[in-house]
Amino acid sequence: MEITAKLQQTAVNCQVKENPPQIPGITKLTKSQDIRINLPTEQEAEILHSLKWDKYYKGLTIRQAKYGIVVPGISTKSIDPNNLDNPELAKQLEDQNERIGLKILEMKPLQRKLEVNAQKFSLVIFVSQPDMANRGIKQGIYYNYERFPNVERYSPQLQLIQCYHCTRLGHHASKCRSPHPVCGKCSEHHPTSECQSEIYKCLLCKGDHPSLTPKCPAKDIECSHLATRKRNTPAHFDEQ
Repeated sequence: MEITAKLQQTAVNCQVKENPPQIPGITKLTKSQDIRINLPTEQEAEILHSLKWDKYYKGLTIRQAKYGIVVPGISTKSIDPNNLDNPELAKQLEDQNERIGLKILEMKPLQRKLEVNAQKFSLVIFVSQPDMANRGIKQGIYYNYERFPNVERYSPQLQLIQCYHCTRLGHHASKCRSPHPVCGKCSEHHPTSECQSEIYKCLLCKGDHPSLTPKCPAKDIECSHLATRKRNTPAHFDEQ
């Protein structure tokens, strides 16, 4: 509360004289030690992003805002999901999507772990401007003379996430608070890689299958909830 009030008074109110955004709270990220400022709207986030924070707090900088779009159905033969940091690939995509002014900050596969023989995957492209992302969503993305029309807004909070440390849903292993590992095969307290049991037990639904399998009633229910939330989420980013 004290840090939030200090940021509001000394950095925000001093630079935004009329209707300054109110900081409702902050979160300290465990892995990076960054401070995340939580705001209710993207417009308010853009205002804070434009402020000169280092003027009031020496060394304090803002991470560049990123807006992600998901391009499904990419052939793994056309684009290698393990080589997405190739600058030549980014240039090819930018050149073939010049009509929307595509400038790529970063790319990654939507799924963290693809099946060994996966034929297709979903590509996440991050850009710096919401209007650029929206043009990609509305007009589609081209690559190698093929148009991918079903481009969607990247909303990680609406993706099914499973922790490989405790096998529960809703968070990654990097943010897991479980004091011990939970086996993804038998649900006992040991790493999945060390399991020697021949009996499967799912932690999520108590069924006789591994917790990490895609086919699980508990995951089907969670996917249904996420689909409902997705239908109520705007398809585009708020434009500047």
